[in-house]
Amino acid sequence: MDNLKNTGRLLFIAGIIEIIIGIMHFIMPYFVIQSKGFSELNPDETKFLIHSVIAVGIAIIPFGILTVIFSVMRKSLGKILLYYCIIKSVLWGGRVISELILPVKLTLFHFTNPTTLILPLCIIIWLLFLIPAVNLYIFNSRMTDK
Repeated sequence: MDNLKNTGRLLFIAGIIEIIIGIMHFIMPYFVIQSKGFSELNPDETKFLIHSVIAVGIAIIPFGILTVIFSVMRKSLGKILLYYCIIKSVLWGGRVISELILPVKLTLFHFTNPTTLILPLCIIIWLLFLIPAVNLYIFNSRMTDK
C-alpha cells in the first residue's frame, strides 16, 4: 500500500469537495435571503451578510484548487505538504468545533436543520486532511531516519 499515493487521493477528494462548497457559497445567499429572518433586516445588513458568505466562497475555492494541485505534486513538495495538511486540519477542525458550538439553525437549500448535513461533511473534510497529515508525518519521519 502506497501511503503517499493514498494521501494524494484523499487530498484530491478534499480539494474537489472544497471547490464545491466554495461554489455553494455563491448560491447560498439567494436561498437564505428568502427566509423570514432576512426579510426583517435592513438592506445594508442583508448586503453585508451576502458579501460575507460570498467572501467565504472566494477564499475556499482557491484553496480547494491548491489542494487538488498539491495532491498531484505530492512527491515534490516534501514537508511543505505536511505543513499544508496540518494547517488545513486545524482550519476544518475549527469549523467542526464552531458548528458544535453554534449550529446553523436556518433553512439552507430546503434543509430545515442543515447542521445534520454540515457537521458530518466538515468532519469528513477534517479527516481528509488529518489522515494525510499523519501519513506525511510518518513518511517524512522514515525518510529522515534513513
